[in-house]
Amino acid sequence: MYEFIRIEDDKPKKKDLKLVKAKNLLHLKLYFVSEKKSFTKLSPRIPKNERVDLQIENDNIPRVCFAPSIEQCLQAINAEKGKEYYVYVPKGNLFKHDIFKCTLKEVPDSNLTDEYWCLDPIEIQVLYKIKIGKEVETNSFKYSSIINYKVIESYDIDNANVLQEFADFKGVKYKKADHNDISMWIEFSDYKEARKFATMCKRELSEALILWKDERVYYNPTI
Repeated sequence: MYEFIRIEDDKPKKKDLKLVKAKNLLHLKLYFVSEKKSFTKLSPRIPKNERVDLQIENDNIPRVCFAPSIEQCLQAINAEKGKEYYVYVPKGNLFKHDIFKCTLKEVPDSNLTDEYWCLDPIEIQVLYKIKIGKEVETNSFKYSSIINYKVIESYDIDNANVLQEFADFKGVKYKKADHNDISMWIEFSDYKEARKFATMCKRELSEALILWKDERVYYNPTI
């Protein structure tokens, strides 16, 4: 008599990943580093490296990998001293994408690299060209050393209007206005809501609130 045994696949799946909440995307900075300058869009793929080959790192979820600092990107790719790399950032903002925070189950050194994944195609733009220097010792409990680098070229990028796009994401009402060459104002029902929204965006924009004669509050995203 044959006995059938069900074999469970213990590899992490998309449903197991930790989704970053939209409100936390507002202040999240992500970077991607490559030796190539020609990228404008990245598509999810499974990385080709020794850790993936040995199944130490996840080998079944295609992704675009980011880190919240350039140093952590360099650490993740084992950047070599003397080499030149290009630093990229996402184009626009992150609200259009599902961004996932990696755990040790997906990436064994994610406690050091703080790796984030995007599982759909994402547009990027080049920010810097850098040259790698020597590793620098630190007194940090988390990082014993970091990879030093020097910016040798800087490029213009299109900065996202975070306030405008986040307002749109949250369903905030817009009002057109032609006053002092200002073309767009974001309208709120009262000052309290406008102040709350401005405070959420304090890392990106100034809190330029204006109370108009109609007793409605407008936030100017251009100041």
